[in-house]
Formats: sequence, C-alpha cells, structure tokens
Amino acid sequence: MIIRLSGGLGNQMFQYAMGRAVSEAKGEKLYIDTYGFKRDPQREYALGNYPIKAEILKGIKNLWYIILFYGNRKLHFAKPGKKKAGIYIENGFFQYEELVNNKARFYEGCWQNIRYFERIKCDLAEELDGGKQLGESCRSLHQRILETTSVAVHVRRGDYLTYNNQTIYAMPSQDYYRKAMAYIRTNTKNPVFYFFSDDMEWCKKEFALEDSCVISSDLEKSSQEDLYLMQSCKHHIIANSSFSWWAAYLGKKEESIQIAPEKWYVEEKVNEMVKEAILNGFKLIGCDE
Repeated sequence: MIIRLSGGLGNQMFQYAMGRAVSEAKGEKLYIDTYGFKRDPQREYALGNYPIKAEILKGIKNLWYIILFYGNRKLHFAKPGKKKAGIYIENGFFQYEELVNNKARFYEGCWQNIRYFERIKCDLAEELDGGKQLGESCRSLHQRILETTSVAVHVRRGDYLTYNNQTIYAMPSQDYYRKAMAYIRTNTKNPVFYFFSDDMEWCKKEFALEDSCVISSDLEKSSQEDLYLMQSCKHHIIANSSFSWWAAYLGKKEESIQIAPEKWYVEEKVNEMVKEAILNGFKLIGCDE
C-alpha cells in the first residue's frame, strides 16, 4: 500500500495515520511517496525523524509508481472515488471511506477523519512523539510548560492571508482567542498561555500585554519542536489548522480543555463536515470579526 504525502507536517500526519491504520488492517506493508516534494518548493518531507512504520518508496518500484501514478494524474485518468489502474483518489474532504476492502495500491488524499486511525491512537502517539527532536534551546521552555498550568495557543496567519486562501479559509480573529482564553481562565487555576505561530510579531502586538502570556518571538524552533511543545501543554486553543489539531490530539490528557474555532472554512457545508470528522470533544467558539 502506497500513500502519497503532501502539504505540511499536520497534513502528512493525517496521510500517514490513515495509511498506518488501513495497511495494518489489510496486512500489507506501507510505503510513502515523497516525490511530490521535489516539485513543491514550499513544502518538504517532515516525518523523517519520527520512528514511523513505513518505508519511503525508492528504486525501481518508485520509478514504476511515478510513471503510472503521475502519468495517469496528468491525463486525468484516475477520478476521485473510483479505483483505476490501482489508483484511488479520496472522494471528498473530511469524509470517511471504507478502504480495508479497497484493492487499490496507490492512495492520494488528505484523509482528515479520525475514524481512520482512532483505534491505533496509542501507536501513533508513540511513533509521532517528537521529544527526541527537542533542541537544547527549547528545553527550558519545555520545562516551564511542564511546571505550569500550560495552555498552547496556536495562531496561523502566513499563507491564510493570501487572497485565494481568504476565499477558502476562515481567519480566527483576536476575539476568538480572547474568548477562548477567558474560558480557560474561568475553568482552570493560574493558566499560562504559550503562543505558537508563523507570525509571532502579530501575537506580540496583540497579546503581549495580556496577563500570563508567553510569546517567545526570539526563540527559533522547527515545526517538529513547535508541535512537541504544544503537545506537552495541558490545554489547547487551536487554529483552523491540521498542525495544531495534531498537537491537541496527541497531547490530550484526562483534564484537558481543548478549544477550536467553530468556523474553519468560508463554506458552511464544509464546516459541518469538519465538526463531524475531527472536532468531537472540542469546545467550539465563534471566530468571526
């Protein structure tokens, strides 16, 4: 079974998690296709330092796969939801599809639905534990997180600010974060809010004067280190982002409060699918201006 990887670390985790669970249920060896990153200057393979149970497709198998898969995609031969020449493309975002009896060899999609992999969560938590990747510069921050009533706050801006993405994704406002922080303050004692973002200067401008906010804008961290630090927090306020969703999912504890934006996409129909697929157990808060 071959899974095509794409997107950032969060998306790759969803793709791997589905492949890991389905290949195990099928009794098949799992391979991952990283060829697409050679053609995407904005993204890179991000699972290399995790002890995942999959091999990168290489050699003759990889050459055969590239010719078959990418050739057929170029010719629009493979259609979503239809197995063709051993290829299966996800039928729709945030849906769950029964894949165990699917005879395809190659799978492409986002696979963002917890039903694919919930039964192997313990295995995923062990394989996607980034503690060994934590650099020396992050260890003191990690220790502070463990010693306080820590709340991971993830703010995603960056590519969400482009015109095209603004027509697709909802942008959580300052009001969303303040409402979420207020809820945490009401329901915990002495919380400390640790901010993680691709725009730390914006976070500093908006929240530096808020009580008990830690904004480490001068600390350089990899995405894997960011994910592990967020995962280590006791509570989570996430953005509409697969990256912070994984931090909350892997870091959920019995006493955890986990808050997510009620609106992830501009299109309301998709928002309902998101809630059903991955937001069970989260407290949802509106994020409109």
